[in-house]
Amino acid sequence: MALPSVFQLQCSCNRYPWGMKGSDGLAAQLCEKTPGWDSKGPPTKFKIDENEAYAEMWMGTYPELPSYVLSTGQNLQDVIDRNKDQLIGEAVLEKFGHSNLPFLPKVLSIAKALPLQLHPNKEMAAELHKKDPSNFTDPNHKPEIALALTDFEAFAGFKPLEKIHQLLKLKPLEQFLPKSGSFGQEDLREVVRQMLTAEEDVVFRPPMNEFNILVTELGKGEQEVINPIEGPTVSICTSGRGTLSANGEDFKLGEGTVWFVGKGTEVKLESDSNLVMHTAYADPST
Repeated sequence: MALPSVFQLQCSCNRYPWGMKGSDGLAAQLCEKTPGWDSKGPPTKFKIDENEAYAEMWMGTYPELPSYVLSTGQNLQDVIDRNKDQLIGEAVLEKFGHSNLPFLPKVLSIAKALPLQLHPNKEMAAELHKKDPSNFTDPNHKPEIALALTDFEAFAGFKPLEKIHQLLKLKPLEQFLPKSGSFGQEDLREVVRQMLTAEEDVVFRPPMNEFNILVTELGKGEQEVINPIEGPTVSICTSGRGTLSANGEDFKLGEGTVWFVGKGTEVKLESDSNLVMHTAYADPST
């Protein structure tokens, strides 16, 4: 029997103390609906404990909190390792040098201020992991992209102009850097205006080429075809209901369901009720 290139995932949720209590957080809500697995692993089912704090729902192959194939209970990494060429693809294997999923989508529910984190670059991460693997468990760096799934408020006071000028030289922000070379109050005002009025494709464009994101929003009865890419994807339905069709098979989508799609697979999405899908993918051609 041929291995399917689309299968539903069973994921789980971290219980960090800064997470939201019980069913207040979207991470726990989606994990329970996935259906997720509890701390003992599959086939245990994730059930929300209203006294627990749930911080992050992880969807991927990271060994600390791996995903499993819902229909078989197999570890996603084991399935990928046995079917690298079909699910990951030669181009992605060559680019990254391993068969691990090269990204880790998460849903975060934050109730308290998070501790300050300093992420090393790729070279330093590999060096630290080699020297002290028990404390530095991952040899990779951690470029990240954050998408707001619900309304939230954030505040950051303006830094001194010279520090803002330096920040605008960072890769994700350099597109807003004034070409004149000077940077005063009027320049800052123009930078803020450009950021607040930027087109959606500018805002959502990843600043690095190691992975990409795609947000699909469909009204009731609408359809969209997602063309094949030469790399793997993981998608989560964050709202609504619908159908995912691939390779002649139909899969029911509901809030909290998570899906792995192997490389080179065309996917059609059809909405039953205002469907929203968030997808992370690695495309070696970009």
